[in-house]
Amino acid sequence: MLANRLKLILGSIISDSQSAFIPGRTIIDNIMISAELMHYLKRKRQGKEGAAAFKINMAKAYDRIEWGFHSSIMLKMGFTPNFVNLIMLCVSTITYKFPRDGVELGSIVPSRGLRQGDPLSPYLFIICAEGLSLLINHYESAGLLHGVRIARGAPDLTHLFFADDCFIFFKVIPQEAQVLKTIFIFIWGCLGLLGAQGTINHGSYLGIPSYIGRSKLAGLSYIRDIVWKRLQGWNQKLLSRAGKEILLKTVAQAMSNYAMNIYLFPLELCRELKRMMNSFWWGKKGNDSGGITWMRWDKLCKPKTHRGIEFKRLHLFNVAMFGKQGWRLLTNPNTLVACLFKARYYPNTSFAEAQLGSNPSYVWRSILAAQPAIRQGSRIQIGGGQQTSIGSAPWLPDKDIGFTTSNLPVSISSATVDSLMVPN
Repeated sequence: MLANRLKLILGSIISDSQSAFIPGRTIIDNIMISAELMHYLKRKRQGKEGAAAFKINMAKAYDRIEWGFHSSIMLKMGFTPNFVNLIMLCVSTITYKFPRDGVELGSIVPSRGLRQGDPLSPYLFIICAEGLSLLINHYESAGLLHGVRIARGAPDLTHLFFADDCFIFFKVIPQEAQVLKTIFIFIWGCLGLLGAQGTINHGSYLGIPSYIGRSKLAGLSYIRDIVWKRLQGWNQKLLSRAGKEILLKTVAQAMSNYAMNIYLFPLELCRELKRMMNSFWWGKKGNDSGGITWMRWDKLCKPKTHRGIEFKRLHLFNVAMFGKQGWRLLTNPNTLVACLFKARYYPNTSFAEAQLGSNPSYVWRSILAAQPAIRQGSRIQIGGGQQTSIGSAPWLPDKDIGFTTSNLPVSISSATVDSLMVPN
């Protein structure tokens, strides 16, 4: 009951930089933002001062939450003492017992920490993490810490959180490094003053490569490798057709779903994955040559009502995943990720009319691949008509091309729909 009540208000008390466990925010948002920021940092050539990204992970984060701090921050946020007391009763009354040599030892009474698996624990943790976020915001407001702004009108980003994964952004000057040392009591360092070395190996963030360079196929080759390894293990087993179908659908084709939300796979990678799965489908035990291919893979991807097996067409599925991201940018314009992309790529229009722009990131190129499908399949609800242009927006339906177009004078085409309406 307490967890359900707490969940309803988290979006209004937790800052936009935290995406974990909050309704309406997703892990994909954080990865898209971080990828866009890394693209900006990689391409940045102007200005006297550089910018840095500092990635940390909180070790044993749940186990180190101090109960006194947790109670204090909830009271500071405005929770009533009665509600805070109920929360602390759930947290602090736990005891542990464990067997040793057939004898039960305990009870052990902890003095801090949150329990794994408790429905309250994720929400309580991000409330505590909000203390760190507010501390960073305090130094930013005082002008002692500066984040990264990727375009005019874009929000300044000093930090990005997903539960215990943290990205901190700051200027590469000694004063700001010293501020970070003040914020973090124990710190492993970053760039010179903080003790760590800069790196061109960006690693991964939340399980996805933080940055992919010119060779998209090389950057995403790990997908091919893990699918190949899994298929080779299955090739040594005697599997029926039904068993192979289940494994391909629920495991092999699902292994790339997460990355497909962020990056548009090169067609060559899709073909390689298709060849590997096709070889596994038609092959025999211990034989990775593929056997005789009795039917093309494209036909196997058709629905069962059309004599197919409903395997995924990987490229089309990839584009469909970006349709979800594009739709969220279009219908949730106030989210942090939408504000960032709008300021960078379509400041004076909506996602439906956005262009590729100059020096676009790989993430933006990927999202834009789904724009034609979104434009064709969506309609604008007119309302007052002040936000919809007459000539370019999809507001009048047409059965053939998705929306009605016509050759109009520029003065009419650029006007908004409300100019066609009689006032009142």
